Amino acid sequence: MWKFIQGVKNPEENASKRRKITTEEAKHRDETYEKEKRTRKFQNSWQSGRSWLVYDPETNVMTCTVCAKYDPTPGPFVNGSSNFRLNSIQKHECSESHKWSVK
Repeated sequence: MWKFIQGVKNPEENASKRRKITTEEAKHRDETYEKEKRTRKFQNSWQSGRSWLVYDPETNVMTCTVCAKYDPTPGPFVNGSSNFRLNSIQKHECSESHKWSVK
């Protein structure tokens, strides 16, 4: 398609002129973005199918009501977690302590 547009160069030629970044540079770039620029927020959709997950906007933490009630071991979802990632919720959901608390 690029051949038919006047003034457009072959994209493969342009790509070969760009500096390729190393894996280490990409990792550093991603870590910097996560730490300095990205802001994570609690998503209400995460509560769908998880009646045990509660978010407190005043303290900006999410807790597991089941674990807080039945698990005596302090942990991020008992004390309150601000790690707003679906992955962290899924890991907690699959944890042995959570499964034990739900029974």
